[in-house]
Amino acid sequence: MKKLLSSLLLVLSFTSLGQSQVTTTLEMSDVFKTVDMLGEKYGQQNTLVVFDIDDTLLVIEHCQRPDGSWTRGIGKLFHCPSEHTEDILANELRRIQESGYSTIALTARGASLIKPTKRELARRHFRKKTLIFKGKPHLKEFNSVSVPRTRRCKADEIPPCLKGEDSDKPKFLEGVMYANGTHKGLALKRLLEELGDTYSAIVFIDDRKKNTDDVHEVYKNQGSVEVHNFLYLRHRD
Repeated sequence: MKKLLSSLLLVLSFTSLGQSQVTTTLEMSDVFKTVDMLGEKYGQQNTLVVFDIDDTLLVIEHCQRPDGSWTRGIGKLFHCPSEHTEDILANELRRIQESGYSTIALTARGASLIKPTKRELARRHFRKKTLIFKGKPHLKEFNSVSVPRTRRCKADEIPPCLKGEDSDKPKFLEGVMYANGTHKGLALKRLLEELGDTYSAIVFIDDRKKNTDDVHEVYKNQGSVEVHNFLYLRHRD
């Protein structure tokens, strides 16, 4: 049933504006099919794949304290073990990495969550491969990436609407950008500028519509790059 629903969503919710496309799916296999298609079209070395973490790569299904009470909110990210969102994820991620695709993670998490994030990405979840992003071609690291701050747009404004100042809190470490709640479209654009990397195609996967919309806003009129945004809803309520 999930596969049928995913296929229907794939057909019904696909849109294209300029060079940015948005697709809703429940299946990570849809993502990797698109990655392979773009790799054939532009070359693996010219294709970047960007993953959100929470409810996209990792999901926390169960987390109880020793007293039996449930851990909720941001606290669970510090203490709770996570699971991969799908069984195919680790093998497929490793496959595209070994095939020459560039891969990074882009999370809204801030600096306080770097340690548990590294722990869970590197953990052998039920003996599955680890979710590792460090290494070529992302050997650079930045303890601070300057990302423009945004504000709520007025009725006659076209997003993203800027405050006129930057945040210096986002970081890029071991192939993971900790965006610290900043606009993910602007964060990705600024990161690639800092890295000096250019791509013909970008695949962005996130479980929140705001984030896929934000990336779409930034790249929809960028004629030099083809962007496929996936709104991944398998683990969203």
